[in-house]
Amino acid sequence: MQRFKQIALILQLDQNNNQAIEYATSITKTNHANLTVICAHRSKLSDLNQQHISNTLEQQLLVKYDIAFLIGHPVIEITTYCHINKIDLAILAADNARGMKRFFFGSLCMSLIRKAPCPIWVTRPIQGNHYKRILICVDPCAEDSNKQTLNTKLIEIGTSFAQYETAECHIVCAWNLPEESTLTSPFIRTPEHVINELKMNKKMEVATAYQALQQKFAVRLANCQTHLIYGEPVKAISQFTVEHKIDLVIMGTLARSGTYGFVMGNTAEAIINQLECSIMAIKPDGFASPLVHVKY
Repeated sequence: MQRFKQIALILQLDQNNNQAIEYATSITKTNHANLTVICAHRSKLSDLNQQHISNTLEQQLLVKYDIAFLIGHPVIEITTYCHINKIDLAILAADNARGMKRFFFGSLCMSLIRKAPCPIWVTRPIQGNHYKRILICVDPCAEDSNKQTLNTKLIEIGTSFAQYETAECHIVCAWNLPEESTLTSPFIRTPEHVINELKMNKKMEVATAYQALQQKFAVRLANCQTHLIYGEPVKAISQFTVEHKIDLVIMGTLARSGTYGFVMGNTAEAIINQLECSIMAIKPDGFASPLVHVKY
């Protein structure tokens, strides 16, 4: 967790920010980091409202901080601010619309996960004052260097965070046969024993790849529980988080290269939309937000 030295707390005036404030305070203290509170609004807040926000923060934040009142489209203004000020972690609360019990990743959360240049930590309410179970999603079969580097970041950040929270650490790799639906279609009707053999070969491939990853990070992964899950990733991972009562999922958003850098993949976005716990979404090295290019 020591890698986070420039932290942003994104204040949402229509949400309960208490847990996000608590974690921002805690991480800032532990890392001896700089904290900036960002309040972005489409129109300028009155001096009275700004003073009220400042007074409230003084009572809740027990660390030194700066505050930035931004005017304009919140996603563009926050993303640009994070880019210019080299923010390396942004924290905000998940949305709770119209009194619904279920907290979810609304437009601001999802837009920042897609476009902001830094890791985004979206907090949801939990029982107690810390996370008990943390899940790290990795792709041990990654051949692309960017995906391999992203695996490294996920493991380093996730295991450090689990240690910081004294939480259980779970490593999950969801795998399947992408061609299985085709092989089992009425037009092909591949024999069951052939499909089973393909599954077994794929399982061995994933296990061997993860073993190599485990050896590379032997010290960090020593106390982690490993789960190689067969199934469609979106369903498998979301189901795992429910069954194991996961409090925080740490995952990457890498899919493919876009015009200005990497863009978020459909699978990653689908997984995030299915989760009912907190999430930390990590960007790959070399990510460049298209919104920064739009504004400048």
